[in-house]
Amino acid sequence: MGLMKKLYLFAILGMLSSCTSSRWIVQEAPADDLSQSRVISTIPVLAVKQLPTPDQPTIVFEVRNLNQVQFPQRMEQRRFVQAYRPRYGLMLLGLTGAAALVYVANTNVLEQDLTYNQKLGLNITAGVLAAGSVFNLKPTGEPLFTGETRMLEQVGTATRNDTVSRPQASPSISMNLFASYKGTSVVDGLTKIGTNQEIRIDLVNELPFRSFETTEPGMVELLLTSQDRSFTYEVPVESFLKRYVRVARRNTPIRSSPQDQAGNIITTVAEASLLPWINTADGWHEVMLGLNPVFMRAEDAAVVWMPAGGVGGMVISTGQRFGDIDVERGLPTGIPLQMDAAAVIIANQNYDDASLTNRYAERSIELMKQYYHNVLGVPMDRIRVVKDAPSSQSATWSRFQRNNIWSELRMNPDRTRLFVYYVGKGATIGGKPVLLPTDAPNGEPVDVGSFLEYVASFPTMSTHVMFETDFTHTPDGTALGVNTLSRTADLLTQRRSGWVMFASDARQPAGAYTTEDFRTDRIYGLLTYFFCKALQEENFSTSEIQTYLNRNLTFTSRRIHNRPQDPKLFGQTNLRLIDYP
Repeated sequence: MGLMKKLYLFAILGMLSSCTSSRWIVQEAPADDLSQSRVISTIPVLAVKQLPTPDQPTIVFEVRNLNQVQFPQRMEQRRFVQAYRPRYGLMLLGLTGAAALVYVANTNVLEQDLTYNQKLGLNITAGVLAAGSVFNLKPTGEPLFTGETRMLEQVGTATRNDTVSRPQASPSISMNLFASYKGTSVVDGLTKIGTNQEIRIDLVNELPFRSFETTEPGMVELLLTSQDRSFTYEVPVESFLKRYVRVARRNTPIRSSPQDQAGNIITTVAEASLLPWINTADGWHEVMLGLNPVFMRAEDAAVVWMPAGGVGGMVISTGQRFGDIDVERGLPTGIPLQMDAAAVIIANQNYDDASLTNRYAERSIELMKQYYHNVLGVPMDRIRVVKDAPSSQSATWSRFQRNNIWSELRMNPDRTRLFVYYVGKGATIGGKPVLLPTDAPNGEPVDVGSFLEYVASFPTMSTHVMFETDFTHTPDGTALGVNTLSRTADLLTQRRSGWVMFASDARQPAGAYTTEDFRTDRIYGLLTYFFCKALQEENFSTSEIQTYLNRNLTFTSRRIHNRPQDPKLFGQTNLRLIDYP
């Protein structure tokens, strides 16, 4: 029975065993022996190195060498490893038979006794049968390539093309450029010399693309030829030109949203303005105005393709002609003249000190004349204008002389509404607000308190003074106190019915409704614009105007200048500015 135990142990080990073997196999296809390759010919070719963009509209081709390489082909042997495992069914059958033979040989199961040789023969047969069943293995999985190869005899030669960089010492290459667009030749045989192993083509300056309208720009076909070969490449037009919209109508509204609403008009632009295109949908072009996306009617402009360099969104502002800005047109009509009403407009634009120049102050004259006459009913011959007054003329609009434009107006204390408007530079000197003459800083400034005292000296039914300026300019380093403007306004409002309106609080700058990046160019001071806008929308009482300013002016200042600007009105707020139902 010891032999049986050994047999069973042998069987168990065999069942758990597996093995591998390796062998060299000759491949059917010959292998390329690149170690013996040699270059038999070389020609220059082009490869795209840099694609164009609208900001850099140059396509760059690298000149490379196309080598034809010859090499021998040889028979190849590869070494593979094969894994094996037992055939479990056959092994079970063989071990069972072997066990039966061992049992017969070593027991008295037979009727007659076996000789020693017979027992030995049966045991040997059982061992051979057990060994054969255990080690009769079958392959498992695919043979694994070890990566080992060896070349045998040569059976042929072959060639292939390799593209490699040219040596720096290689001579320059000359090629001829041909280009066509939609079947039409646009460049015919322009000589291009490769320098530093590159050929560069400026698709804007060397091709005649300047501006054209299309919704499908298509491709430009480039053909470069030399003595050896030719090379073709297609370049999408949109890869090197930029899409704009070209305004087709004058006074085209630019809106903050794709809706026809009066309140969303940011500005207007003139015919031929160019704005970078973003998208077109539902009858609207979305374009860039400065740093902001805005909208315009698709029917008002055409999509054009142009070089990006030197354009960048050319906006021709319609703010150069009076009537192009929304507040300059569409004034209320049918308002009767107020025959005793009077107005004085003071506008200082051109200062000796260029840093004080108040752009568009003179245009404000025309705007206020239109509103005083057409909306507030002031007869045109009772509107006086003082423009660019130096200190030598300051008496004509201050308290110092009575025989001047003020006294010419012949005011009636029972019927005259007097409107006074100042646009120019202000300052704080000695802790007091002052108005600067055009020869500032050398000229004598006009004290705002003294000015209001002088205006209050004229007998009127009501007096209304508006300052489109601020007092943050402080030549002597002083600043206005919190209540200074209120106390200054009292010099008029304590003596006359009416009010004094300042464009901003004591220490706030007063800005214009315009930005350098063209988000808006309504050009006027914010107080001037929204005061007129309130009248345009038929807000004729002081309280209505004040509410309109508070709702719109500060919000707009924060939106376009990122700072507060709070208009201040001191005096009576229950006054109507015209006798109109």
